[in-house]
This record gives sequence, C-alpha cells and structure tokens, in this order.
Amino acid sequence: MPEAPKEVVSAFSSKLALRDFLRLDDHSISQFCKACEGSQDEPLRRLGNGLLNRRYLKAIDATNCLPDAVAAFGIQAAALLKEKGYHEDFSASIDTAADTPYKVYDPDEASNTQIYVENSERKPTEISKLSEPVSQLQKKYALSRFYFPPDVRTDIEGIADATLRKKRN
Repeated sequence: MPEAPKEVVSAFSSKLALRDFLRLDDHSISQFCKACEGSQDEPLRRLGNGLLNRRYLKAIDATNCLPDAVAAFGIQAAALLKEKGYHEDFSASIDTAADTPYKVYDPDEASNTQIYVENSERKPTEISKLSEPVSQLQKKYALSRFYFPPDVRTDIEGIADATLRKKRN
C-alpha cells in the first residue's frame, strides 16, 4: 500500500473507526491519490494519476442491448485494453445500476412513505392510482454501462458501433 493517511488506508481495509471516518476529507483523498502516483503497482498509479489530473474513466451505455452483443463487446474491449498495455482486471468495468423510483404501497410496511391525495370523491387515495406518470415510476429500470480509460475512447467507440449499436435487420 502506498504511503497514505492512515484513515484512508483503513477505509479501504474495512477497519475504519467512526472517529477516523469523520476526519476523512478531500485533502485526505488527494494525499492518497498522490501516494498512489508513486506506487510500483501500475493500475494503482494510473488510478491516482487519473483522479488527480481529472482523466476520468469514460462510459459506453449498454442498456437494453442484447446479452450476446454485450458479451461480444466485453471480449473485444478486453482484448483491446490488453493490447494497449492495460491490466485486464483493473482497466475496465461493467456496472449495472437498478432502482424502482416509486415503491408500491405496502400497508404492512412499518414506514409508510406513500403520498396520498384526494380523489374526485374527496377520499384519500395513493397518488399512483390517480396519476399515470407516477404509476410508470413503479416500474423497475436498470442501466448498464461499460467504463474504460479515456485514451482508448475512439477504439472502444468503434467496437461499440460494431457490436452494441449495430442495426438489427
């Protein structure tokens, strides 16, 4: 582990006391990134340098793409990253975030977070029963994104065009 504030090192080892957590700030993280820049570990050095110099990972949206297309994209992108000298385990990531923006009413739930409004008969009614847009928010959604280093963006975009974005006949 690079020389870094003990609170930051503890945070990454899951042994962070509350007192130390409350002392973490942007300066602690900057010091950690500076220490990472001097590391012998290439992925850690790139991470620290990228964060300090605002060379953030770029993203390709793979939401609603066919699983076979996502798999083909992932294989080709990993091969490209390896060819460009990136470590295959630390240079790219696929992230799938999912949520349901408005939770369905559950009368047995301890915390009632539903919104009630009066209907045309002046009776309290849960809002999703009266509003189509709110009702639509009950549907679960998921976003899938593939993250990669910025200097391979053009090549990754080309792979995405050939796999994820190709036109269906």
